[in-house]
Amino acid sequence: MIFRVFRCIHPDMKLSEKAINVLNSFVNDFFDKFALEASFLVKRISKRNTMTDFDIQSAAKLILSGDLKEYAIVEGRKALESFKSHQNMNHNLSYEKYFSFKADINFRRTSSPQQSMF
Repeated sequence: MIFRVFRCIHPDMKLSEKAINVLNSFVNDFFDKFALEASFLVKRISKRNTMTDFDIQSAAKLILSGDLKEYAIVEGRKALESFKSHQNMNHNLSYEKYFSFKADINFRRTSSPQQSMF
């Protein structure tokens, strides 16, 4: 995953396997920190069982500092909005496909000669 993102941003540069492993370790470490802080906020402070986007944002505010914190919050909001719009778009498409398919089946049933009363 890291290599694909890096290749999209800098297609002319290369990364060694060791550099990719270091970056992967760095990303995993940050993920663990965010997950632990967010789970602490959810279980201990708000006494809920479900982690929300607000909990992740609060964890980012506590872990990161300065401009990195602000940048992470802005980019996280963008990613969440993009995800929600994509999810709604797919839900609406599947909903429309289901009902058009169902209407097509009902049309075939009522228009077939075997079920006709005449």
